[in-house]
Amino acid sequence: MHQIAAAAHVSERTFFRYFESKEDLLLTDLRQLLQAVERELAARPLAEAPLTALQTAWRTALLAAASQRLPLLAPDLDPVAAPVPARLVLLFTQWEDHLAQILLARFAARGADPTSLQVRLRAGVVARAGAAAVRGAMQAWRAGGGELPPLAVAQLFRDAFAILADGCPAPGGEPPSPPGPDAGRP
Repeated sequence: MHQIAAAAHVSERTFFRYFESKEDLLLTDLRQLLQAVERELAARPLAEAPLTALQTAWRTALLAAASQRLPLLAPDLDPVAAPVPARLVLLFTQWEDHLAQILLARFAARGADPTSLQVRLRAGVVARAGAAAVRGAMQAWRAGGGELPPLAVAQLFRDAFAILADGCPAPGGEPPSPPGPDAGRP
């Protein structure tokens, strides 16, 4: 912390006025990117399918982040392997909750009852599935060395959402038969 504060020409005390911990400093760019996705999602047309709106919002925010050269997109920084897993999990969980609330508001604007259990379920599932697609794409990108240009990274995210939209089929060969009506029942 002393080195970080010194490099920023501030005292450690001043640093901690802006950041609760050094881990929060590492997650600043990711937090800004996730907030940009939220803003983009809220601005998408209401007639757009929820998963499509989320994927488009994510792509728009990602390309904007790439044009700003955010350190988050640097191949040598891996937020999944960084020493902040608890904070990262909390950040993504909060983000999923925010996405669910935005989707719920979008559903209500289209006439759905936002107090309905099924409408709330749909908002939560879409938000969390979309967040999982994002995390999966980030991990795949980093596992591949993180050397893709921004448009190829955006395509990787589009591919992750396409996997969701296609029902998450297994790669290669014929997809397995869907489970029967009693699958998973005790």
